[in-house]
Amino acid sequence: MVVDDLIAAVDIGMVLIPPVALKLGSTGYRFARYYLGSPVYRAKGPPLLPLRLLAPVLVLTTLLVFATGVLEMTASHAGSILSPRCGSGSAPGRRTAYLRARLIARGPVSTRGNACAARR
Repeated sequence: MVVDDLIAAVDIGMVLIPPVALKLGSTGYRFARYYLGSPVYRAKGPPLLPLRLLAPVLVLTTLLVFATGVLEMTASHAGSILSPRCGSGSAPGRRTAYLRARLIARGPVSTRGNACAARR
């Protein structure tokens, strides 16, 4: 169900922001200390070449994914995926509440008429 997946993605994404930010910060600190010439970090040697080449791509895509998620949550325009269609937009908390209310209002999902569920 799309609403279930959307709510899960929003909840998981918001919970993951602090640990991901901490990891990016600690990695960035090590990066800066090594390339600014700190003797302790220089003694350990450089990271492997494939890791040095892959790291910027991973950091940029991680930041892009989380930034677009936060922007979507804070968007105030009616075209937002998370905004209800009945207004010109709403606060992020109300969007999540709206999606949860829709989920609860739908009740349990019926598998009747679902060919895939009937085979189980």
